[in-house]
Amino acid sequence: MKVGLVTSYMPPHLGGIEQIAENLFTGYTSAGVEARWVASRVPADAPPREGGRIRVPCFNLVEDVLGVPVPVWGPSGWAEIKRLVQWADAIHVLDCLYLSSAMAVMLSKRHDKPVLVSQNIGLIRYAFPPLNWIERVAYATLGRAVLRHASHVVLATPTAVAHVRTLFPDGLQGASTFPIGVDTSRFHPAAEHERQAARRSLGFAAETKLVLFAGRLVEKKGVSIVLDVCQRLSNVQFVVAGDGPLRTLVTRAPSNVTWHRTVAARRMHEYYHAADCVFLPSHGEGLPLVVQEAMASGLPVVIAEDEPYAATLVTAAVCAAAPRAADAMARRLRDVLAGADPALGQRARAYAAEHWALDTMVARYLALFQSLLAAPARAA
Repeated sequence: MKVGLVTSYMPPHLGGIEQIAENLFTGYTSAGVEARWVASRVPADAPPREGGRIRVPCFNLVEDVLGVPVPVWGPSGWAEIKRLVQWADAIHVLDCLYLSSAMAVMLSKRHDKPVLVSQNIGLIRYAFPPLNWIERVAYATLGRAVLRHASHVVLATPTAVAHVRTLFPDGLQGASTFPIGVDTSRFHPAAEHERQAARRSLGFAAETKLVLFAGRLVEKKGVSIVLDVCQRLSNVQFVVAGDGPLRTLVTRAPSNVTWHRTVAARRMHEYYHAADCVFLPSHGEGLPLVVQEAMASGLPVVIAEDEPYAATLVTAAVCAAAPRAADAMARRLRDVLAGADPALGQRARAYAAEHWALDTMVARYLALFQSLLAAPARAA
């Protein structure tokens, strides 16, 4: 079987969708599937071809300035998608709200190839009102069309389920629900020697209380709340791992903040091993990969309680949550660091191992492709 992946970005561009796609790409190839992957060439000095990874030139100013991921492809990009569809037996598109996703679905239908769309997120609330209006219109038009014309849709997060329900009140035909997977072997609770080695590598003493924030420095990640909490917890050391348009806020951060602008995905497990807790006050997320990886690593995680994915984790007592306000989140972090629930990390690890195994996710997608390729209508 030959599977073509289409996303807006791929590593070394940092982001959750990119890493999900990376896990799928490597999972497919490990399972003996031929896989090729087309995405934007960001940063511009990334190699245009790297094995089955194909990066196409794009105009990325909207993300650079506003933090909104809208890469604009030229003719060479559309030509690569056409070649990918012609080559593949089936196409896998991640997230509906991109022109590249629409092009992949349209060409797949034209060439009678099954196309599977994974939807991970929903509406993102922006401080600049026109962006919210544009986003809603885009979902009501482009997003609906991509989802409606897909051969099958996987709703991978509670946020995606709720959002697609608003787009299709009567239901979406050909849809299923199962979660994103993470590598629970690589992301595992740190043994004491692993913890000490990670701390030495990052330059922190063994006794330091260390909180990790990892993510793009954009509005939806709650960067301003992170920095407000840092000021309130001056006796705690914070590591901010990530870059983005709001980087100027981090350059003015208090002295208890260490900024690691670029962290390779292959090193993220070291950061989890070094940390005492992960803090992510984001909004408009699906199920953040950082939350899944941190929980798989046996870490307590503090999130915003009004996120759609939060209810399930809080009910299962595997995650700590608070209102998205600096005072409330600082209090919650203080309690977690003081050991108010010493078994929280252990329960988080057990939950991640049971629900989010990477091999299970890959196997589910491969089974879906097999069923789509074997559909009676296609065989006829």
